[in-house]
Amino acid sequence: MLGWPAGVERAAACDSPGVPQGKLVASRRKERKDAESNAPGGHRVVGPLLVVISAISFGFMPLFSHWCDKGGVALEMKLGLRFLLGAALLTGLALRERSTWPTGRRLVALAAVGGGLYLAEAYSYFGALALGTPSGLVSLLLYLYPVSVTVGAWLVMRERVSPGKWAVLGIAMVGLALTLGPVAVSGWGSASVIPGGAAGILLGLLSGVVYAIYILVTSRLVTRQTAMTATAIVCWSAAAAYLSIAAVRGQALPSTVMGVTGVAMLGTVSTAVAMTCFLAGSAWIGPVRAATLSILEPVTTVAIGVLVLGERAGWVQALGGALILVGAMLAARRR
Repeated sequence: MLGWPAGVERAAACDSPGVPQGKLVASRRKERKDAESNAPGGHRVVGPLLVVISAISFGFMPLFSHWCDKGGVALEMKLGLRFLLGAALLTGLALRERSTWPTGRRLVALAAVGGGLYLAEAYSYFGALALGTPSGLVSLLLYLYPVSVTVGAWLVMRERVSPGKWAVLGIAMVGLALTLGPVAVSGWGSASVIPGGAAGILLGLLSGVVYAIYILVTSRLVTRQTAMTATAIVCWSAAAAYLSIAAVRGQALPSTVMGVTGVAMLGTVSTAVAMTCFLAGSAWIGPVRAATLSILEPVTTVAIGVLVLGERAGWVQALGGALILVGAMLAARRR
């Protein structure tokens, strides 16, 4: 849940003045195909496998967050330590690989994104979980973001939206209506229909919208060469913001085995491993296929919610969730 699934090629093109964007993007795609052909079998196995590992690692976030909650770790402290640990591991890897670091205005902008947009996105997502909203539902609402990216690109960047894209948006919206149908019928204030009630649902929707804005903004700031270091900067900034809030509120460090374990797993598995595998996998297979395979994240979350956390959903909501995933996958492939 922190990658560049739809915009790295566009950002790279913006870095090359004097070269027509369409030709440069086509050239980069040809280079990627040539690189794949020089590594027989690798792009067919290694790249997809890395993205699948990333998606599953992200999908475990609600479970690790649940462990933190059971261990008495406050929300801001939990997220601050998660990003602190993830940032440290990503920075170490970037230094080892001698990756290029953003400088100047891009560095400042990425820090602002981490302490602003990504802080808000994570706060919305984990805030919905804290209210008791089923993790599968929260993950599905977040995964409306490819739809929001398409709409945002149409409204802000004036990108053309084909009839096929509008049909994809329609599929996702029908899925959303079916998913939230029981709440709409029974009343938005009824927590008995869906735990967490309207507040949890709205926070889940907000997380997807903010994430879409985050992707649109970072698509202008991040290149392939700076993807990992930019991710580390965003994590450092988010960590500083969350830990500052935690300090002001007097929140304590984790002191139980479950709390420490939950934070450690969030920071390593669901942040450093998930992000690194996504970036590495995207380099092999491209951002579009990576975004498509990332649909396994909400599938993993739903499975864990049902099998481990005891969450349940009716068949209408299951159908709605499936349509959201189909819409998100098609939207990602059409980007």
